[in-house]
Amino acid sequence: MAKTELTKLDIEKPRILIVDDISENLHTMTDILSDDYVVTSATSGERALELAARTPTYDLILLDIKMMGLDGYEVLRRLKSNQSTADIPVIFVTALAETSDEARGLKLGAADYITKPVNPDLLKLRVLTQLELKHYRRKAMVDLSKPDKRPTLLLVDDTTENRHELTETLKDEYRIIVTNSSPQALELLHGDTPPDLILLNIGMPAMDGYDVCRRIKATLDGNRIPIIFISAADATVDKAKGFALGAADFITRPYEIDELRARIRTHLELSRLEHYFEQVVTERTTALSGANQELKLALEGIVQTITMAVEVRDPYTAGHQRRVAGLACNIAKIMGLDEDRIHGIRLGSMIHDIGKIGIPAEILSKPSRLTPSEYRLVQDHAEIGYNILKDVKFPWPIAEIAHQHHERMDGSGYPNGLKGEEILLEARIIAIADVVESMASYRPYRSALGIQPAINEIQMHRGTLYDAKAVDACLEVLQSGVELA
Repeated sequence: MAKTELTKLDIEKPRILIVDDISENLHTMTDILSDDYVVTSATSGERALELAARTPTYDLILLDIKMMGLDGYEVLRRLKSNQSTADIPVIFVTALAETSDEARGLKLGAADYITKPVNPDLLKLRVLTQLELKHYRRKAMVDLSKPDKRPTLLLVDDTTENRHELTETLKDEYRIIVTNSSPQALELLHGDTPPDLILLNIGMPAMDGYDVCRRIKATLDGNRIPIIFISAADATVDKAKGFALGAADFITRPYEIDELRARIRTHLELSRLEHYFEQVVTERTTALSGANQELKLALEGIVQTITMAVEVRDPYTAGHQRRVAGLACNIAKIMGLDEDRIHGIRLGSMIHDIGKIGIPAEILSKPSRLTPSEYRLVQDHAEIGYNILKDVKFPWPIAEIAHQHHERMDGSGYPNGLKGEEILLEARIIAIADVVESMASYRPYRSALGIQPAINEIQMHRGTLYDAKAVDACLEVLQSGVELA
């Protein structure tokens, strides 16, 4: 199972306490981990207990067993009996000769074991696994450490003795599926009861464990299943190769069965937690999508109501905003804007003249040319519209669209004389649709001028008053025969 980077899980680097009474061991592990974590060291059990109780707490402790004074077992016992340090995961670091004592440490609450001499890749993997578990446990709303039903393990090994030993040892806790065939292992992934975890021997004939792992991880279902390699091989290159292929862990024969049980429990719980959070994200995304759709529908209702209010006050521009919306959306489609942005343009177009509510009706419906002072008054509708809309929490820049739809590329527009890309692209598109629709339609003070004069206007001022790309898109729309209906 691929591991996520811890820097993505936590804003600050996780804090690790390394406890060992031999300076060389401390330096080795510090060098391996210091790039990714905040590392503190202690050379005695007493000092470790003192540091562990401080705030902020540590995210993980690496603890040597054989130390002068308090040994690792006693330090672990005291850590687990103290409420402030009981939840800190502890990984024992042991010499190979101490592996027979692993069961004792696990019963006291150790999360895992690392053997000396320390393998850098293995150390990083075990540390990352325990930190991920701690992170997920802290955020989970349910306890997933104990599954509702017995997990299924797939054991892939061509040696009869190995299969029998593992099956007898694990059958009381898990449902075991056994195969000595690599191809059959791949088939079992897609059966009615796919495994929750795979124990995979490396050295097998025909298709070795690395090849099996590679093929499993190449499938959608298999990529989600943790794989633990079991092998007599102990070369660093073998472990590094396994991790590169997506293996979750590596157990070397001869192994302690309690160590294997601990690794299986760890990776099953981590897998359940990852699946749980994937499900939570999916459910929340679905709920948010539904909520957003309801919000959009509600906002559309508000926009429709506002549009009707504007048109009741200014009957001569009845339908103007809707026609502008239709043309602006077609322009935006030609320009390749995404659907959500086009939706915002449509709604912005439908109320871009909302500020006319604040203009005297006799001016709006005046059957003759406006005087300069009356024209300046009408220009106020852009500012009025912005002030009406600015406090409404639209998911699109609706207020700015109303504010800027009379701005021009050369800065000659109003109300703020914006230039070029200072003007929203949405407002630049709507400005062209507004000009074309206004010139092509009837007004109280003149007859409709028709489409051709409107086309001449935007062609003549392409790139000076109007955005060049939006003009080209508008011309393409008009040449396709779309009517301003």
